[in-house]
Amino acid sequence: MKRYKICPSCGTHNPEHEPLCTACTVEITGVAVSSESERVVVEQAAAAQPAAVKTCPNCKGANNDYAILCDNCGADLSAVESAAPAPAPEPAATPSAVKTPTAEMTTIDKPAPRALVLRSEDGRTELRCVNGTVIGRCDKCQNQMERERAECNRSDRNDMVHCKFNTVSRRHAGIVVENGVFYVVALPESKNATVVNGVELVRGKKSPVNSGDEICFSSKLKLYAELV
Repeated sequence: MKRYKICPSCGTHNPEHEPLCTACTVEITGVAVSSESERVVVEQAAAAQPAAVKTCPNCKGANNDYAILCDNCGADLSAVESAAPAPAPEPAATPSAVKTPTAEMTTIDKPAPRALVLRSEDGRTELRCVNGTVIGRCDKCQNQMERERAECNRSDRNDMVHCKFNTVSRRHAGIVVENGVFYVVALPESKNATVVNGVELVRGKKSPVNSGDEICFSSKLKLYAELV
């Protein structure tokens, strides 16, 4: 069984015949020789207890308890007594009022839509609507001959429906925006119905519009909504 001299200063295990510690050169001639089993017990005890240190009065740095000069600033530590290191401060508790950011909290809100675009399935009809828009049939073509022309003589307004959709009234429906939500209103003067997703609207009452909704202005004009 191996036998050791355990240095009282640095804890190094030295051969039993050594007069000085091989690590820190402290004299160990009077140190009792320990066996392997005794060494294990000492190591376990040392592991359970924090090693003593010398705290430099100049820079507050921690040094080995056998140190004569500070490893950090070189100050004289010969008169400084060794002591167990101060326990590490426990992490501060997170105040209950402070919430850890979540994916929901950090998500950037999408901007409110600025316009409602209504398009036919074939793309030939496209109406761009904002708050206060009145959707209706072109009022420039006054007779059948003008209506049958290849190009409708419409104004530059982009909320006008081609006059070939003669079942759409001149003032058929209105668009209202409240708190960023778009609504369609079937106007009282419209002769034919306004239908959203298969449900006929009561004239004068508003109905919210979402992207993908199907809106029919009379039986001849079917458009699809997109919020942009």
